[in-house]
Amino acid sequence: MTPLDRRTFLKIGGAGLFGVAIAPLIAGCESVVEPDRTLEGFTPFITPTDRFYVQNGGQDTIAGWSMPDITRETWLMQIKGEVATPATLTVGDLEAAAAAGQERTILKTMRCVLDGHLRPGALGWTGNAFWTGVPLRYFLERAGLDRANTKRINFRGADGFTNNITLDRYGSADLGAMEPLLVYRMNGEPLTREHGGPVRLLLLETYGYKSIKWITEVNASIFNTPTGQYQREGFVDDGVIRVSSRSENVSENLTVRAGLVEITGFAVSGYGAVSRVEVSIDDNPFAAAEIEPLERLLHAVVLPPTIVQLADRNAYPYRGVWTKWRMRWNAPAGEHTVAIRAIDSAGNTQEEDDLEIRDGQTGVVRYTVRVS
Repeated sequence: MTPLDRRTFLKIGGAGLFGVAIAPLIAGCESVVEPDRTLEGFTPFITPTDRFYVQNGGQDTIAGWSMPDITRETWLMQIKGEVATPATLTVGDLEAAAAAGQERTILKTMRCVLDGHLRPGALGWTGNAFWTGVPLRYFLERAGLDRANTKRINFRGADGFTNNITLDRYGSADLGAMEPLLVYRMNGEPLTREHGGPVRLLLLETYGYKSIKWITEVNASIFNTPTGQYQREGFVDDGVIRVSSRSENVSENLTVRAGLVEITGFAVSGYGAVSRVEVSIDDNPFAAAEIEPLERLLHAVVLPPTIVQLADRNAYPYRGVWTKWRMRWNAPAGEHTVAIRAIDSAGNTQEEDDLEIRDGQTGVVRYTVRVS
């Protein structure tokens, strides 16, 4: 398949190219309700649910698509395939598992694979929340998952959207990956319909299209074949968030007054925690930005102490959770270029040229800023 680079993508506006219909996928990430950017400081570390972007992977990629309307009372999820005892779960089963000590709450940044630094709003198609659910493993093991024959675990949502994980990912804890969860709360409240409620799948390290919304089917398969609408469009099967960054308060062609300017933003990676963010002005050497300490980020936020990353006393930044940063620039009058790149703990660095956006827009971020 011919690579699709960022410049070409922006030039064509996401229209079909080389047989890949990208435009319909953009329609699935169209809702952004973040406030306009300012130079006043950070957006909240936890994105309020009512300001969280809405991503619907099946929208305009599935004929006749409509958003499912499922209640807690009517939700059912089948477990089938290579299991000894196929099962059908209800919300009551999830509640019983939670009461038995299986409930988990994790921080996770949700990001649309098509997000980029030129998307609208302070955060574009990215948001950070804490999510509560129970491990998928708990139910698959009770059903008698056949690990010897299973190659992939396939998922289907009530809207017909599909995806999968490999058996290796199902049982992996590499680089701090957390096991897949069946989540039913977001930011402490019942998961809303728009965000996949009453129950969705959640994977810590991946783009949104791997975390199936309105999940109704889990199928342990003997076939090692990737499944999913996005895979058919050429997007990476693993769905891992590639290291990326953006500014929250600087936008393309922004005009600011000369003097001290504080630039803020975030970076995120699914391969490891972000270890460094660097900024270059006018193609001068990159210099390290300041990584915000978690204590400062949470000064006005009360998070449940049961959040896994907090309860385990893991050091921030976290894998799969955005890293907030800031840098100060004494801006002279004129037109300037602000370039941003991030590096993660796995050694990945944003590259100068993004040769394939179907693994995320991961090139060095550049903004043109006018200073008066």
